[in-house]
Amino acid sequence: MHDTRTNITILAWPSGMGRPQARAVLVEALGLDPYIADLRVAKPPPLVVARVDDSIAASVGAVLKTHGVPFLNLTDAEMDAAAKPLLAKRLEFAPDAPEPMYMVEPWRGETMGLRMADVYCIVRAKIKRARVGPAIIDSTPRRDPLTGVSWSVDVSVKHERSTSMTNVIDLWLLDREHPVHLQDGRIFPGQKRIRINSEKFSWDVLGSERAHGATESADRLALRLADQAPQAAVELGFLAFRESSAAAIGSGWSATLQGGSRTDHHPAFEFYSAWCGLLHWRARCVGGAGSSPTEPPR
Repeated sequence: MHDTRTNITILAWPSGMGRPQARAVLVEALGLDPYIADLRVAKPPPLVVARVDDSIAASVGAVLKTHGVPFLNLTDAEMDAAAKPLLAKRLEFAPDAPEPMYMVEPWRGETMGLRMADVYCIVRAKIKRARVGPAIIDSTPRRDPLTGVSWSVDVSVKHERSTSMTNVIDLWLLDREHPVHLQDGRIFPGQKRIRINSEKFSWDVLGSERAHGATESADRLALRLADQAPQAAVELGFLAFRESSAAAIGSGWSATLQGGSRTDHHPAFEFYSAWCGLLHWRARCVGGAGSSPTEPPR
């Protein structure tokens, strides 16, 4: 059995807990330097404040519980075991069904039914990829117009840049055909995940509501799906979560060997979507506290 790490998530700060008190809690629970702890509590929850060895996760949780801080511990093993996304090619609404339902045509595998009553979480996000190329230096001699003698050089530095944005909707569903057996003997439905990726999806399901751009089409479809699944939690906070949790889960930025850089937020979204799916699965099936984002303590 390989060792994994645990992701410590602060769901909210207790009412009345100021920034100095929150900082002291993180110093006590995680052994952080006070300056680093202060940077963490400056960000609004929910946020992943640290990734720790499994062996100390329980003691960290005990400190947070003592101070009344709502938290969630998810191990890497739990995150890895979360349902992998089924990439949808198109959705076809079933108008004669007794409740909102779709047929999902995936890019791989067989067509499956989507019962909106089984959707317990909808994650909507825009995911960025960007590239900055290595410096391109251009040197041009500046010559005297009368003598033709070069007496200085004009130097310019340029970078090739590219940016792309992907619109994604992840639908988390209860999977009653593959139940989860807990150690205490309780049995709950498992999870499925259907992914709508703007780069690989037909928006025909929107009919006349289809927009010219992928972002607006994705927004319209997400609103329709949320209306048909009123019991589902709708998560729109990827950008804030990524920025708050970057110190623990990574910023997505990396340097290239050629001297440029890359930014890729896809790994952070994979973490965020699985985090949302597991958080709301626990809250709905197993029982547990959830929380809406709050302001950082002052």
